[in-house]
Amino acid sequence: DDLFTYTKWSNQAVELKREKINLVHMLAQFTDEMSPVATEHDITVTTDFPKQAIEIWVDPAQLLRVFENLFYNALQHSKKPSPLHITLEEQRNQAKISFQNRCHPISSEDLPYLFERLYRLDKARSPDDARTGLGLAIAKEIVFAHHGDIWAESDGEQICFSILLPLTQQDDQ
Repeated sequence: DDLFTYTKWSNQAVELKREKINLVHMLAQFTDEMSPVATEHDITVTTDFPKQAIEIWVDPAQLLRVFENLFYNALQHSKKPSPLHITLEEQRNQAKISFQNRCHPISSEDLPYLFERLYRLDKARSPDDARTGLGLAIAKEIVFAHHGDIWAESDGEQICFSILLPLTQQDDQ
């Protein structure tokens, strides 16, 4: 399913169903629903969201998939116990969303490849591992389709995945 989804996104075969949403409410609801799952994995979710609404034109179902992919990536790769800190802020007519957690150190050489399809830091993973290696690649395609940007930064045992999305409606061409 992930490979099919990635192929559709990379071939621009997905039509976004944009609507204006309050990103603060969407992220707050997402974190409320996912916190029990995180707790089961010895992860504590904390948030830092503004009190005022941040309205944005997005396909909510697709953006939710990005959040889910980043969330499950943090669950799988965090050192346990660990915090997962999710932030939202408005920057120059853009929304910046970040997911930060503790992990094993990632080299600066590996960082640019984290969003490539099928890329894995653990080259010796078990063939029984059910993960597809497509979650971050799918997230990248969805963010790019929204005229945004996504990247990762690492400092020792901290990794931060950030997304920038324009607040104004963009033409999909």
